[in-house]
Amino acid sequence: MFKTRYRHISRYRKIVNTLAKHGFGFLIDQTRIIDLFGKDKHQEVLTSKIHAKKSRGERIRLVCEELGPTFIKLGQIASTRHDIFPEDIISELENLQDNVSSFSYTEVKKIIESELLQPIENIFLSVETEPIATASIGQVHKARLKSGQPVAVKVQRPDITETIETDLDILFDIARISENRTEWGKQYHLYELVDEFAFSIRSELNYLQEARNTERIKSNLKNTDYPIYIPEVIWDYTTKKVITLEYLDGEKLTKTTDKFINTDDKELIATTMIEAMFHMILNDGIFHADPHPGNMLLLENNSIGLLDFGMVGKASKSIQESFINILIGLMRKNTGTIVKAIHSIGIVPDGTDIKRFHQDIDVLRDKYYYVPFSEIHLGEAIKDLFAVTRKHGILVPTEFLLLAKALITLEGLVETLAPKLNIVQIAEPMGKKYLKTQYSPENLLRRFTEEAKDYSEILLDIPRLTKDLLQKTKEGKTNIEITVPKLDLFLRKLDTISNRLSFAIIMLSFSIIMVGLIVGSSLNRHQTVLWDVPAIEIGFIVATFMFLWLLISIFRSGRF
Repeated sequence: MFKTRYRHISRYRKIVNTLAKHGFGFLIDQTRIIDLFGKDKHQEVLTSKIHAKKSRGERIRLVCEELGPTFIKLGQIASTRHDIFPEDIISELENLQDNVSSFSYTEVKKIIESELLQPIENIFLSVETEPIATASIGQVHKARLKSGQPVAVKVQRPDITETIETDLDILFDIARISENRTEWGKQYHLYELVDEFAFSIRSELNYLQEARNTERIKSNLKNTDYPIYIPEVIWDYTTKKVITLEYLDGEKLTKTTDKFINTDDKELIATTMIEAMFHMILNDGIFHADPHPGNMLLLENNSIGLLDFGMVGKASKSIQESFINILIGLMRKNTGTIVKAIHSIGIVPDGTDIKRFHQDIDVLRDKYYYVPFSEIHLGEAIKDLFAVTRKHGILVPTEFLLLAKALITLEGLVETLAPKLNIVQIAEPMGKKYLKTQYSPENLLRRFTEEAKDYSEILLDIPRLTKDLLQKTKEGKTNIEITVPKLDLFLRKLDTISNRLSFAIIMLSFSIIMVGLIVGSSLNRHQTVLWDVPAIEIGFIVATFMFLWLLISIFRSGRF
């Protein structure tokens, strides 16, 4: 931890000062990070001038853009976290752009030759020196192989891995400090969130992973009728830092291209993307997580070229079922189904007001119950659902968030191309087909068999586990931890009762001793050596001191 701060102190200072500059000094104060590095004495004046007229969402976006690639990616991933951030921040982070300059062709050539272990002239007939696309992690050049095939070569930025790893070290340190020093750090499991982000961005740094994603989704869509084309991966010229793909010649599906497509073709393209996306989610379990127009090309015959599989989502069976059940619950006015689905995928914190949670879901359910399918906006419904989970501090897994982000992005594309189309209405038959398949006799039998197998393994393990438990108990190696609600209160009451009981016993003993001394002295007719000793008076004084000492001790403890 201290080594991290020492090694990266200049970058640490840059991050802290940038946060302060854009009006987030209160976060620095709450975490007390400033104690470690000091603060520019002019920073407060600078802060007030810069952020006075800007919204918090805009200021967060500016922080990310100013701090570079790692934080741009952090902001882009944060834009999927509808369960944590309100819509004003999400909408601003969705506007984050990779506004970075390209790096030189000399660097491009150096990286390609270093990665592919041969001179660039041995691989390509030609490489365009100017990139056709530039992003925070890499840039793309059009090239032509020795065979004459046109290809797109994506090359990772020089030293980007080291830059990102430095920032990740700092983010982990800040997350650790925040969890230790703030309630919001604990509530949102900040260290775990940074860990998820680190996994995501490291995956994007590995172009081999992107190549595998591309090939897998291409294979899944190969036997469908959707007019979608995904480029081939040229594996001979693909490494962790260089990915070579078949070049697709088309126009990006932006608003500019949109003007040259007739209405019928627009509806066909939008319908194709909706059906293909739901096929990927419900049938394949892996899908393109960022289906915005910039990642789509309009090819000949109105087919769609799908690009950039650096960010993909994976929908497990449990995620698929929860997603469908939430939609069914909204349509059928079944709060229990929705709550059960959210419980199955979300982390519900201790102390959540379940009754209030049910009431909020009731309100959401009533909002959509009487709305026809053709009028339901899926993106709005998803955002409303996340507003409820955010209100109750329920964290949703990344897989479900990526699914939600993909559908919200897709709905934006559909509204641009064909505003009259409705995602829910088009996807409804696919949802019904999914449910029919999931609850078919064959599938139910298979699931029952799998469950029975799991339970049978548990039953078979019981004798062994029991034997192990008894053996450990016999050897004195068993520790039993019991948690009793409000145990401290119970112990305090018990302590109070015992003090009062002690007080009563002492009073009784004091009385018995005094009576004994008096009776004994009156019955004793013979003089002894102790006859002249004032035993009653001494006994009385000793007993009085003991009584006062105990009384003071009890009252000092405050438990009487």
